[in-house]
Amino acid sequence: MMEWLQRVDSPEYILRTLNATIIIDWTRRSRVDCLLLGMEEIQEKIKKQMTDGTDMDKGACNSLISWSDFIRDQKDTMQDDGYIHSPDLWRAFNKFNPEKIKQLCRKGKADRLSRQILAAFTYSEEFLRLLEKNGTPNSTTREVLNVFIETLQKYSGVQQAYYGSGSDGDWVALESMLALHQGSVGLEGMGD
Repeated sequence: MMEWLQRVDSPEYILRTLNATIIIDWTRRSRVDCLLLGMEEIQEKIKKQMTDGTDMDKGACNSLISWSDFIRDQKDTMQDDGYIHSPDLWRAFNKFNPEKIKQLCRKGKADRLSRQILAAFTYSEEFLRLLEKNGTPNSTTREVLNVFIETLQKYSGVQQAYYGSGSDGDWVALESMLALHQGSVGLEGMGD
């Protein structure tokens, strides 16, 4: 679906008609990718702390590893968000103070993260052009989100267009701003 949206002439027309449930369903695998990336970062931090001699709760570490393996195995067959919002999983997370994961992946943020993922994939080519990065568009969730976040940080006009008057994304304003760039108006009008 994401690749199809990249080929549509005006994806904002489609995006603005989608409700949160559809967007959450479409982006489930990518949201699981974000969760797994966060879990991997925590596991790396744990390994480093153990190497440095820090005493770690082995039960909590094993629980996190088990959850990570389970979610990775189930990723392609998940029909809902039950596993990724499981209280047991989040109890395991909370033992490691996962601020980054809480910001992105908690249940109350699913709609916002879904919209960010959708924007990042849909407009990945445009974001790469804005950042003057040559090559093929990124394909992993981490890559497209990194480009999306870098674009929002570098171009305040794009950030304002994306967020509009709310926090859930303004597709029309974003696409209009990106079209201005493609129309050779230049980056001056985009704000930086």
